Amino acid sequence: MKFSFIIPILGSILLGWFFVFFFYQQYSDIHEDYKNSESIYFLQQGVYADDQVLKKNVSSLESYTTVEDDDKYYVYVGITNNYEDALKIKEIYKEQGYDLYVKEDKTNNEFFLNDLKQYSVLLKSTEDFTKMNRILKAILASYEENVLQT
Repeated sequence: MKFSFIIPILGSILLGWFFVFFFYQQYSDIHEDYKNSESIYFLQQGVYADDQVLKKNVSSLESYTTVEDDDKYYVYVGITNNYEDALKIKEIYKEQGYDLYVKEDKTNNEFFLNDLKQYSVLLKSTEDFTKMNRILKAILASYEENVLQT
C-alpha cells in the first residue's frame, strides 16, 4: 500500500508522453507544408456577402476569379509572386478607376508556382492595361485549375 501512488504517476507520464508525441507530429507536418510554400500576392477587388452585389460590382472587369470562404465572396483580379509587381498592377488598375488591395498568402502548389513564375516575366515587361489583363487572366485560369480544383 505504501507505493500505490506509483501506478497513477507512471500512467500520467505515459499519457503525457503520448500527447506530446502526437501533437509534435501534427505540428511537424504542418510546419513542413508551410516551409515548402512560397509567398504569392493576390490583387483583391473586394469582398462581398451577397452574390448579386458581387455580379453588379464586377461587371466591368474583364477577368477575375471568385473564392468563397466563410459565406463571403473574395474577388481577385490577379496574382503575382512579386510584391513590387503587385504594387505596379495595383497602380495601373487605379489609373483605370479600380481600387485594389494586395493580400499575401502562401501556396506550395508546384504547377501553379511554375506557371506564375513564367507569367511574371511577361508582367514585368508590360505597362499596357490590355496586355496585363490577358496575362492576369491566364494566371487566374492556372490558379483555378491547379489550386482551387484540388
